[in-house]
Amino acid sequence: MNAQRSARPHPLRLEAMELDNGETAVVAEMDVAPRAAWIGALKRALAHAAGLEEVSLQVEGHRIYFLGAFPGRGNAAHHIARALCQANERSPGRKGGEIGRVPSWTGGPRAEERAGHAHGPA
Repeated sequence: MNAQRSARPHPLRLEAMELDNGETAVVAEMDVAPRAAWIGALKRALAHAAGLEEVSLQVEGHRIYFLGAFPGRGNAAHHIARALCQANERSPGRKGGEIGRVPSWTGGPRAEERAGHAHGPA
């Protein structure tokens, strides 16, 4: 489990800032420093997300800076959070192709399944 967790970092905090040029910058603080393979998965997720194709990213330790995001497109942090989820779905070491399911770090259904609540009474 620890090897899987380190291969797929999870966001602890997202902050969006409006820049003077009208663009939005988003900073994601991750629980662990992302590895190169995961960053590649994130770049692929950004390249396939509408409106995120032109976003550039810079990784410094546990922080990922997204620049050039969403001039006039609403909640940039929400769209970046979705790309982070997709990067975890696309990252190496993932079993199966369960794209579209809520990842466990969001507290979604998989967290309940692990706790044994999704199976109902015995």
